[in-house]
Amino acid sequence: MTTYQVAPVDWRQVFLRVRFENAETVAPLILCISPCRSGSTVLLRVFGASGIPSFYQPWKNVLRWAMQGVEWFWDFPTGSTPVFVKETIGPYTLTETKFNPFELVQAIHYPLHKLRLMLVARDPLQTWVSWQTLWGEKTRFEIFYAAFEQVETIRRQIQSAGLPLVHFVYEAVRDYGAESAIRGLFAQLGLPFTRQAITGWFSLPPFGEDGSNIFYPQEPPVFSVPNIHEKVETADSLEFFARSEPFAGVPVDQVDQIRHSELQTWYETWRRTHYAVLDAQGG
Repeated sequence: MTTYQVAPVDWRQVFLRVRFENAETVAPLILCISPCRSGSTVLLRVFGASGIPSFYQPWKNVLRWAMQGVEWFWDFPTGSTPVFVKETIGPYTLTETKFNPFELVQAIHYPLHKLRLMLVARDPLQTWVSWQTLWGEKTRFEIFYAAFEQVETIRRQIQSAGLPLVHFVYEAVRDYGAESAIRGLFAQLGLPFTRQAITGWFSLPPFGEDGSNIFYPQEPPVFSVPNIHEKVETADSLEFFARSEPFAGVPVDQVDQIRHSELQTWYETWRRTHYAVLDAQGG
């Protein structure tokens, strides 16, 4: 049996293992928060191809090492170039659904004037099908629901703090096209857009290798899933993928449950917020 957590978690200690030396020299941060399997991994390629160092859930990795009883640290880069950090909620344990990257930046006193925040999501039914396909009995619907709930909680915390929040749903790539979706995203983040962000990736260094601007952490072995990102890692451009209904292995009553749940309500709020911005931008 796989044991994802063998040690208790002291959240304060976990947070303080994400470090920076100087608020003046620490790199600006674009922090992306989403439920697992929301389409956020491909954004590493989008941002990396645009010259922005992009990190695959380094902070959750610190948490996962703590869950294995091991101290692990991550140090912020320095300089004026922004860094993109994508963090996901879930999927194996309820402990992972309590992870709050926004609370982390507050706990370590990261300078908020250098912080830009993103919420990324995908249609919840498509997301759950992806969880089931990839992890099966290694996860549970309770954990899936809690992951979405935590993202909504974080969204409200950011709003209460009066900080700007950029919404991005994966379906925008389908509904507006890759260029309009990413051009609109970059405009909100104050970043220049080039075509390299969405296409021509075969001409770039392989995903996660030197020169790609994409950085994977060293994960605890128990969390390693071979070929989990193969489709993204071998893509030449940003495309929309979705599974066709009916969904294999997902009971009809569970489909109805998701479609009539708060999960769907939250997602629709996030989607409307995103699409309203794209429409205003002429996307």
